[in-house]
Amino acid sequence: MAVTGTTTFTVTRNQIIEAALRGLSVLEEGGQPSAAALENGSFALNLIMKKWQTNGIKLWTITELTLELDANVTTYTIGPDSGNDLVTDKPLRLIQSFLRNTSVSPYIDQPMQIISQQEYNLLGSKFSTGTTNSVYYMPYATYGTVSVFLTPDTNTATNYELHLTVQRPIYDITNPNDNFDFPSEWFLALKWALMAELASDYDKNLQDKAYYDSKAMMLQKELEDWDIEHSSTFFQPDVRTGFNRNFR
Repeated sequence: MAVTGTTTFTVTRNQIIEAALRGLSVLEEGGQPSAAALENGSFALNLIMKKWQTNGIKLWTITELTLELDANVTTYTIGPDSGNDLVTDKPLRLIQSFLRNTSVSPYIDQPMQIISQQEYNLLGSKFSTGTTNSVYYMPYATYGTVSVFLTPDTNTATNYELHLTVQRPIYDITNPNDNFDFPSEWFLALKWALMAELASDYDKNLQDKAYYDSKAMMLQKELEDWDIEHSSTFFQPDVRTGFNRNFR
C-alpha cells in the first residue's frame, strides 16, 4: 500500500521566534511575544543567516548568471544597483564558468578556468584580446567584479556569452509571515541557533548557555556535513593558452 502525504511543511519568521522563546522558557504556551521581542528575534535571525552563508556552500543558493560581453572590455561589475553591468544580488563566490557560443545550433559551451587574484595579477598582458578562457571574481561589500582573460575581441563579444555558476546570498527575512530561504531540514537548527543567540538577552546561566550553544553547533555541523554535492571531482593539467604556470 502506497504511503501518501505532503512534504511541504514550512515555518514563518514569527513561528521560529516563538519556538525559540518557548525553548528558553520565556514565553508561555499559547502566549504571544511582545513587539520588541519579535523585533529583537528578527534582528538576531538575520545576523545568524548572514554568518551561516559563509559556512560551506548552501546547495539551494547555487544559481547561474549570464553576462553579456563587450569588445575590448576586461572587467564587469555585478550587484543590485542599476549602474552595474549585471544587475542582480552580489554573488558570494564564483563556483564554475563556461563560455557559450550562441552563433551555432545547438550551442557549444567551452569551460573557463577560474583563477585567483594572485594568478590574475601575474598575467603579463591583461588586455590582450581574443577568445576568453579565464575568469577572476572579486567580491566587495555591495558588489563584485568579474575580470576576464583574454579580453573579448569583436568576434567573442558578438558570438559568445559568459555563464557564471555562483553562490548567491541567503535572502533576508523581515516580515512576520516570511518563509525562510532554507530547506525544511534546516528549521530545527535555526530554532536552536536563535535560542543560543538570545540566551544572554534573557539572563540564562552559564550551564544553560553552554547547552544551547552545544546543541546549536551540533545541528549546524550535521547539516553542513550533509549539504554537499555527491558527484566526483576530477583534476587535470592546466593547458590555458597565453598563461605561464611555471612560477618561481
